[in-house]
Amino acid sequence: MRLLAVVLVVLAAAGCDRPPGQAGPRPLPGPTGVVTAPPPGGGEHDAAVARWRDFPLSPRPLLFPYEPWREAGFRTITARLAAQEGLFEPPPGPLPTGPAAVTAELPDGPLVVPAIGAAAAFEALRRNASPTGRTPLRVLRVELRHREVRTDRGPATLPFRAFAVAEAAGYIEVPALDPAHWRGWDPSAFDGPIGVQAHDRAVRNRDGTITVFLQDNPMPCPGHPAVRHEARVTETASVVVVGYQEVPGEPVPGRPDQLCAQTLDWGADPHTLRLAVPLGGRVLSDPDGRPITVTAAP
Repeated sequence: MRLLAVVLVVLAAAGCDRPPGQAGPRPLPGPTGVVTAPPPGGGEHDAAVARWRDFPLSPRPLLFPYEPWREAGFRTITARLAAQEGLFEPPPGPLPTGPAAVTAELPDGPLVVPAIGAAAAFEALRRNASPTGRTPLRVLRVELRHREVRTDRGPATLPFRAFAVAEAAGYIEVPALDPAHWRGWDPSAFDGPIGVQAHDRAVRNRDGTITVFLQDNPMPCPGHPAVRHEARVTETASVVVVGYQEVPGEPVPGRPDQLCAQTLDWGADPHTLRLAVPLGGRVLSDPDGRPITVTAAP
């Protein structure tokens, strides 16, 4: 079902060059003609630029919608509350320490990154611990498991420290990657409904261009200006923000008082753009600051 909002899918090219600071206005070739990037401080992309201003590129962490923890169901409300409060007892005997590095299977290929041991993962379980008087949950054992998760660079198979816990119906999993290599973000913390400016998926092309799919031009009513949509891009050293603007055209022949039926079943038109420099490790974002997932073209 199509969204009742602007659907914007971005096809982004990945590269390894780092961009300089804020890029100035530049022509963006595409079917809508020449579009000028908004200058710094122009307002329309300021929120996204500010949100990702300090995003590190070395090491470049993966971004997860929410934290990529997986919690099992619990057999009692009391057990659920204990888990939410970070009340856990360690398993008998020492917690496993290795391996020192783990492999993350990313869309671009495997990446070896430093790992955290089970002890550090156990402390992460207890990060919200508070003395409530509730009985802690007993950890029975710890395993190293892998599963696929969503990241801002597409699906990735990542290692997790999996804790088998009494009163739980399954494992509680904590990322085994060093925290410098991943971050969680909460989509509900962003203003505006998803889909108004950008869809949450993107595909990168091989030729260095970005193809964006903007809401198709609305059907104009007689006597009213025709409106077309053009892409707007802001680039900084840490983020590329993609949005759109409405550009009014000439009035359509006819009387303004004529009845005019318009559909809310909007489609999408492709617009081909080219970044000033390759995307690299920068975040691809919509104007509200939501990361847009970048995956490789098939």
